Amino acid sequence: MRRFILLLAMAITAITALYPFTSTVQADTLLPTLTLLQTVPLAQTDTPADVTAKPAVRSTWGAIKALYRAETAIEQSPTQSTVQKPGAGTMAAAPSWCWNWKFPFCGSWQISCKYGCFLHTGQDQYAIDWNLPGNSDLWQPVFAPASGWQVWSGRYGAYGNSVVVYTGNSTYYRLAHMVQLRWPYQTRYVYQGQTIGWCGGTGVTDTQYPPHIHFSVHYPATYAGSGKISGSSVPQEGISNQWTLNTGAYYPSGQTCQSW
Repeated sequence: MRRFILLLAMAITAITALYPFTSTVQADTLLPTLTLLQTVPLAQTDTPADVTAKPAVRSTWGAIKALYRAETAIEQSPTQSTVQKPGAGTMAAAPSWCWNWKFPFCGSWQISCKYGCFLHTGQDQYAIDWNLPGNSDLWQPVFAPASGWQVWSGRYGAYGNSVVVYTGNSTYYRLAHMVQLRWPYQTRYVYQGQTIGWCGGTGVTDTQYPPHIHFSVHYPATYAGSGKISGSSVPQEGISNQWTLNTGAYYPSGQTCQSW
């Protein structure tokens, strides 16, 4: 049914291209079909309420394309929870659908704090802090590890300026302590490799920590609102094709490092 609605919306879009009504539109005001598309759940379960918010877009085609990509990415997410390194037996690793993710920085960064260190306990047991020597990481761009819906981008307690993204299959990731956010307090679809903020050390205060990127993956999880994830973190081995992660070592992200 949703595919039919999508095709209908695309046909209407073609007509509006020939007979334009306006150059800048709201996705929730121009076409009833878009409103229907945006209120249909993107997944059968645990879809955060914020995902159904109606973002401003440049054109009806942009709205349809973003919704289609988001829905397709979530519908095609694997349902298995295998944590097996290819050809090497079972090991602690990120869920297999995270193996095509990339760490959130450009080039190679150092792990300064891995599982269970410092404040990485409880829900954040498998969080990783990434940094560069001194303060050279301050204001470095932070890239989206995977595509998904940004359901939070704002100040949240000790996480400071932080982002929460829903990627489908009950999986979320958090990036924290940024000095500045690219899209603060906006619900929007972000693509892997997009800049979503800049590295910093914000927490309860603007300089609570030395500059670094706090990165955690949560599965199975749900979004509890206002920056809070309900669900434990999971190991990150397998992301960026890195299967051994050690404190003090440098690892490449594989990001294209484009600012877009």
